[in-house]
Order: sequence, then structure tokens, then C-alpha cells
Amino acid sequence: MAVAVAVSAETTSAPQEAHAEIGAGISFDDPFATNLAAFYPYANFQRLERGNFTKIKGLANAIHGKVELHRWHRAMEDGVDIPCVVKKMPTVKVNFNCGRETNERRAHRDPMNAPHPEDAYTEIGVFSLLHQQEDRSPFLLKMLGVFQDDENTWLVTEHAGGGELFNKVSISGPMPEEQVVHYMRQLLGALQYLSRHRIGHRDVSLENMLLKDADLRLMDFGQAARTHSPKGTLLRYFRAVGKPYYRPPECCVPRKFNAMQVVAPGASAGTAGRGAGRGVSSAGRGHGHASGGHGGMDGGVTMAQLGGYLCEVRIPQGATPGQTCTAELMGYTVPPVDIFSSGVCMFLLFSGAPPWKNAVLEDPHFAYVHGQGDAGIAALLKAWKKNTLSESAMQLMVRMMRSNPLARPSLQECLSSPWLKDCTVMETEPTPQTTASPSRLSTQKGSLASSVGSSGVAARAASTFTNGSVQPERDASATTFHTAVSEVCSG
Repeated sequence: MAVAVAVSAETTSAPQEAHAEIGAGISFDDPFATNLAAFYPYANFQRLERGNFTKIKGLANAIHGKVELHRWHRAMEDGVDIPCVVKKMPTVKVNFNCGRETNERRAHRDPMNAPHPEDAYTEIGVFSLLHQQEDRSPFLLKMLGVFQDDENTWLVTEHAGGGELFNKVSISGPMPEEQVVHYMRQLLGALQYLSRHRIGHRDVSLENMLLKDADLRLMDFGQAARTHSPKGTLLRYFRAVGKPYYRPPECCVPRKFNAMQVVAPGASAGTAGRGAGRGVSSAGRGHGHASGGHGGMDGGVTMAQLGGYLCEVRIPQGATPGQTCTAELMGYTVPPVDIFSSGVCMFLLFSGAPPWKNAVLEDPHFAYVHGQGDAGIAALLKAWKKNTLSESAMQLMVRMMRSNPLARPSLQECLSSPWLKDCTVMETEPTPQTTASPSRLSTQKGSLASSVGSSGVAARAASTFTNGSVQPERDASATTFHTAVSEVCSG
């Protein structure tokens, strides 16, 4: 298989010096000219004065430190101290990525010098940038300050006392549609605000949403990235960030290839595929089969399957439809990633269970949904004996969770959808529904195995379940939804 292509002649700036939006020597029009240190210059550290904070209790362990509830004794106009949340991190961990590769494509190809994917410095930079905005979205967690002493960095945010949205589903179970639309409006509104500042989240999940009163607060910007270059070029990334079951298929980019042999799409290639969401035909061994699918190609970029991967590739100019050509692996752009993850959040809110472990073809749930195109989500819910949402809600969710990022709606299209525009928001808290217990998840898996049929992707899904690759839960009465998700989605 011929896979070699010329490596881009990008140059790297050390993070300490990479305070420009793009590393020195890289063309602004290059979609691969990413700078993982782009938000570092916005970080604004102040000296921590002893006695300003009193710890009330610990809340959780974080990747780089601990999260604690404090009372901040600062001079307020009304003279009242305020509760706040402190993420306390050793400064050496905050600075861990300084001096490491800042270009994501190179970091993907050479993981030895790759930065840690959860970048505390980036999170502080994004929070600081947002803190400077007068029109800050109410659905983004508010930073109150960043402080340092001789050893630690304190990231101080507002206290959202309602806990994680994930835990709300864990305790109360699937939500009624009126409440789902309430949270989805707020989530997509928060992402739209970020997009106006060319910020992509890359880790949208229910675990990264807190509740304050009845409203949502999106948080955790440690994997955030610039969506566009200063000249407006959509930037392309390569690392598989985010949590596995929220992550779209294009984020899984093979590291050992720069390019792949594909059959160029076109009318003569017969690659339209079944269903708008699929848009990719099966791959030969060592070769991919590309298709624009619904949404076509974007500047020569299309989807192709290579083994178990669904990749975005660029078809060379002059390629003959239906003929093999060498296509460059293009990684992914961030806006469709956040849309897909938001669609998975929507699925979790109303169903109480994740749709799959990973959005890769080796996962039987995803392979089954992908193989059915736009009918896949409804088919999966039917196999699990679960109700669907209203027609307009299902239409939006299906579009958001399409395998092909070129076929997903934009944030504005989502917010303008009939469901989000017309559905009535619930004013009061609903009566809790039954928690999605492990026994129900086991039943769902059994239903899928018995209903997917005996051919193609569906057959692989059925054989995987019957062979026991997805283990049944052992004690339904003593296990919560959180445990069920952990068992279904760990890996």
C-alpha cells in the first residue's frame, strides 16, 4: 500500500515563546498550523495572599490536583464572603506542557514529545479569556480568579451547587423531553458563544456540565483548541481527545499513516452508501473507499474507511471518480466534534444509557448504527425496547450524531431547528423516572443481539454480544447508572 506523502514543513515554537496565535514560520492559511499553546498568553496569575481563603471541604480529585470548596474572604461591596470552588494544582503540573510540541499533527505522529492532552495551562488561559468578556455566556462556568503561591496554582470558580448533570441522570434516571430541550438549548448556546471566540471545547460531556439552580454551566477547558486561524481557516487536529463514548469517529486517526489509497468518490464510483449519516463505503484490505455521502466533499475533503477507522481524507485534484488515488489523512475540525458530542449528551439525557463504548467500527453498537445510516439511532432504541423522542427531536439528534462530520449541522442550524425553537421548556422539576439500572442495560444488549440480523455490520454486532465481549452486569440491585455506564463504556 502506497502511503507516503510529503511531510508539511511546519516549524515549532517553544511554548514559552509561543505567545502568538500560530507558531513562528507557519502559514496562517495552513489548516495544519495548530498551536496547542494558543491560549497561554491569556492566563493571568495573581499572587495568593494567605488568609484569603478558608477550606470548607474537599469535593473531588482532579487529573492535576484537587477540587475543594472554600470561602473567599475578599472585600465585597456588601461585605459578605462568598463560597467558591478551588482547583488546587501543583504549579509544576500546570507548566508540564511548556517546552513540548505545540503542533498537534506533529504531536500525534511523535507521541514521545507530545503534551499531556489535559492541559491545565490551556484551561486557565481559556477561563481568563472568557473572564475578560463583558457579554460572557451565563451557561459557561465563571472564573473568579487565578492565584499562585510558591508551590501551587489556585483556579477559583463560582460554586455551582447542583453537581454534575451526569449525576442528575444517575440519580433520577432518563429525563422527559421538556427537560432535555432545556439543557440542550443551554449547552448549544454555550458552545455558540465559544465558537464566536474561535474556541472549540473537544471534551463536551455530561460529566463536564455543572448545575446551578436549574441552569447548566459548561466547564473543563483543558482540551480546548482554536477552531480557526487568524485568517479564518478551519484548523485540523489529530489526537483522540475527549471521553470515548462522546468522541466522534473521525477523531480516531491512524498514527502510522500519512495517507491512504482510496477509490475516488463520484457518480461512477457508486459510493453513495445507505443513509445520509453513513457516507462511507466498506474498505478493501489496505485500501479505503471514499464517499462524500450527504453533504458531499468540502474542499476535496471526504470520508473514507481504512480497516476499523473512519477518516477524513483529501482527494487530490484531478482524481478520476471510481479510480484508486492517494488521499492525504486530514485529521478533523473541531466544530463538528462538539456537535457530535452534544448529540451523545442528548441521547444520554433521554435514554439514560450511552449508545456505544467507542464510535469505531469495532464497537458493535456503533457499527450497527453506522450501518443503518440515519435510521440507525431509532433502530438501536427499538432493539433496546426504548421509546424515542418526538419526530423533530429525533431528526436533530440523528443529524448531530452522523458518522460523517461533513453531514452534521452547524451550531446555528441546531439552534434554529424546529425542536429547539418550538418545544416548551419545563418550568418545574419533573418527577424522577426509574434509574437506568445495569439489568436494563443487559436486557437492551440482549435485545440488540437478537434483532440485528445476520448480515454485514449487524451480524458482527450480534456475534460480539453472543460471544460475550460485552459482559453482563452482575448485581443489578446494588449498582447505579454510573456503574452501568462505567462497565459499558470503559475500555
